Amino acid sequence: MRTAAPGKACVRNQIGFSYLHTKIVDSTNVPKVNNVATIEYTRVHSRGTITARINYAGRTIGTGFQFEAETYFNFTPKWYIFAVAAYSPDGIIFPTYRFGLSLGHNFNKGWGAEIGGRYLQADSGTIYSGMLGISKEHKDFYVGLRGYIMDFERPTQDVILPNQTKIYYAGVLTSRYYLNNRKDFFTALMGYGTAPDDFSLAYQLTQLLTYNTVSVGAGYTKTLHYRTTIGLFGTWYNEKIGIGDYRNQYDVYATLLRKF
Repeated sequence: MRTAAPGKACVRNQIGFSYLHTKIVDSTNVPKVNNVATIEYTRVHSRGTITARINYAGRTIGTGFQFEAETYFNFTPKWYIFAVAAYSPDGIIFPTYRFGLSLGHNFNKGWGAEIGGRYLQADSGTIYSGMLGISKEHKDFYVGLRGYIMDFERPTQDVILPNQTKIYYAGVLTSRYYLNNRKDFFTALMGYGTAPDDFSLAYQLTQLLTYNTVSVGAGYTKTLHYRTTIGLFGTWYNEKIGIGDYRNQYDVYATLLRKF
């Protein structure tokens, strides 16, 4: 969805903090806990935004950093692009490289469409993805659907199944209900599969893509005195890892943004 360009009276800088707490429970009944903390800076300009982030994760398999940059750029009131690039020195805690590019168009009567691609390289393999999205806004409601088709390639050093590729699919349905002149909103989502835009999971790609995953989530975002925004979100993932065997993941995600 296109981001609006700021007016002359708008502040153009924003700093943000976020924290993701993940708890994973499987048939062993021994919970695994992962945490990701993020600090970010956003610069707003006349045609969109530029954001830089540093992510730090503490997972059950270790700790590590990821450095990330993204931008929204509006060519016209109807055409825009989204681009993201990320690098991590460790390909297990985070993917070593992650890139994404999307082209979006806003049609009349609140309709929108987006098409793009994603690339993700980790120690356990590489994912090439195509993405197609469609959205609709009506008064204070927004609903969007994104679908992904992913080609997974194992690393060449995998002596058992070298360079094996397989196609996987994922989809995410997101809805919003805006309040207080669109300053605040409720969010709800449903998903199937592991989308390459979701960084809440550890990057053991072979396991993630093989599991049949269903997710549901909800959250609320509130703006206080124009400059401060807080958000709280919760997501539940149910992953089928075998015949009659399931794994549950519970995410709690909190954000704090401040304009200046």
